[in-house]
Amino acid sequence: MSTEQFDVTIIGAGPGGYVAAIRGAQLGLKVALVEKDKRLGGTCGLRGCIPTKALLMSAHVYEQTQHAADYGVQIEASAIQLAFADVQKRKDKIVTKNAKGVEFLMKKNKVTVFNGAGRLALPGKVEVTGGCSSRSGACLTCKA
Repeated sequence: MSTEQFDVTIIGAGPGGYVAAIRGAQLGLKVALVEKDKRLGGTCGLRGCIPTKALLMSAHVYEQTQHAADYGVQIEASAIQLAFADVQKRKDKIVTKNAKGVEFLMKKNKVTVFNGAGRLALPGKVEVTGGCSSRSGACLTCKA
């Protein structure tokens, strides 16, 4: 396992982690970001907040069409259907676009991303296990 030196190492690429990584890089620090998921965004971006809001928006649009006549819009009730597979596709598209946006921001700000589970091994040392690959091609045991 190779050792690489960073000024800051952040474990977790959720909204708190990736924003901290960007800010550190903007301040001129050499930053490593460790994420166990294949995509960046954390629970909020991949499974929680963002996907839930996408699903809720589809439910809201469906519910609004149920009351279209209240607004003078005539829609046959039998014509309104919820295509759940399409709802899921829309949600997945939003999640993927968001994750790719975070990945772009990491590249733009020169943050080194390591895929794997990070843990504090010793003071100033982070170990990454499982998957241990990065956009720069090195495995991480870093000293902050």
